Amino acid sequence: MLPRRVRLGYQTIPVEVMPIEGANGVYHSSPPKIIIHPDQPTREEMNSLIHELLHAVWDHFNLPDENEEHCVTSLANGVTELLCRNPKLREYLCQSSGD
Repeated sequence: MLPRRVRLGYQTIPVEVMPIEGANGVYHSSPPKIIIHPDQPTREEMNSLIHELLHAVWDHFNLPDENEEHCVTSLANGVTELLCRNPKLREYLCQSSGD
C-alpha cells in the first residue's frame, strides 16, 4: 500500500493515486505533491514511487537540471532492483530506520 505522505527535509509531500495520461507518476514541486497512476503491478508501482521520490530529492537538494530524468530513471531502476531482489536488505533498512 502506498504511503499517503512522505517527509523530506522540512516538507511533507502528499502522495495521491489518480489517472495520469502518458506517465506512471508525476512529481510537482510547488506545492510539493506526488501522483501515482493507479492499477500498476506492484513492482512497477514501487519503481514509479521511487522515481518520483528521487525527483523530490533532486529538487530539494537543488541538483542541476541537466540529465535529471536520465539519472532519476537509472537510480530508480537500480534501487527498485536492489529492494526487490534482496529481502534481507529491505528488512535491515526498515529495522534501522528508527535511528
